[in-house]
Amino acid sequence: MAELAPALDRYDWEGVQRPAALPGTIGPDARALGGALLPLYANFAPDRELFLKVGTG
Repeated sequence: MAELAPALDRYDWEGVQRPAALPGTIGPDARALGGALLPLYANFAPDRELFLKVGTG
């Protein structure tokens, strides 16, 4: 958390509200929650390569 505030200070927040960064805990369920996110990300996240492909002609 100590490094987060200076990092957020480097961004230009014009037009958007700076988010509140609060410490929190997930506890013993953290690993299960992270693992449960992987299939969702794999199936529904935008394909990064779609935006990075360079035209071949």
